[in-house]
Amino acid sequence: MAHTRGIENFRSALNRARKDTLHEIGPKRPDRCVAGFAGRHNDRDADAPDRMAGIVGATVGRRLRRHDLIAANGLYSGAQG
Repeated sequence: MAHTRGIENFRSALNRARKDTLHEIGPKRPDRCVAGFAGRHNDRDADAPDRMAGIVGATVGRRLRRHDLIAANGLYSGAQG
């Protein structure tokens, strides 16, 4: 169940992260940026081995294809051009 205080806490933490570490939420995929922050926010009380076990467990059976790494402009996702 979501409470107003929890939602406000998440929103203020997201705004602080946007100003401090994220610097800018990209216009292409803001939902992925927020989803990534939400995952880290939900995992904030876990210790490092538990986090790593969760990450490795989530990657089992998934494939990363070259096509998924290439942006629409033909450059790698992080490249400017």
